[in-house]
Amino acid sequence: MCYSIGAVDMIFKIPRERGFTLVELLVVIAMIGLLSTIGVVALNQARAKARDAKVLSHVNQIAKMLEIYNSAKNKYPKGNLDLAGAIVMDNGCMSEKQGVTAAATGCTAADGVLLNPIPTAPVVAEPYRYRSYQVEARNLPTATGGSAAACTNEATQQCLSFGIQFSLETTVAGLKVGKHCMTNTGILGDPQSELVCPSAI
Repeated sequence: MCYSIGAVDMIFKIPRERGFTLVELLVVIAMIGLLSTIGVVALNQARAKARDAKVLSHVNQIAKMLEIYNSAKNKYPKGNLDLAGAIVMDNGCMSEKQGVTAAATGCTAADGVLLNPIPTAPVVAEPYRYRSYQVEARNLPTATGGSAAACTNEATQQCLSFGIQFSLETTVAGLKVGKHCMTNTGILGDPQSELVCPSAI
């Protein structure tokens, strides 16, 4: 006696396995791709926030050392001018004798080292920049493109204030994304607006 395949299945109750359809597979692949993208974006944002937290920590640390310098000498360190009117501080040093220098080798133990090396900004393209001014911080211009008298010689000039320029990738601690200027009296200008330190001329 001959039986058809369907009859054999019914007699022996052999279950037939059903696979996924192409549409179901494509939907699953699309969902995995979407979740991966969301995860990568969230990870990048978390990394940027971590870098910004490090920037604020560095800037506060540098500002505290500048205040220690001011307490000892009743003035702030001079700013050796580069083409941008500032010292690129990354990996530099700060001492009571030399002030702020761009190279860590510029400080020795005899100089009364305050900070060596000066912390490096997490984003290489946006280093910390130091400027020293002959005017009080409250009199510094708060408009983009402003300038103030540079303090380049502590012996003949009064270095009354400083500016540390730094950059943020995210909005953090009430500060907007972009460049900001920390002075001896706090953030220069409106924290919700991007503002570079005034040029030292």
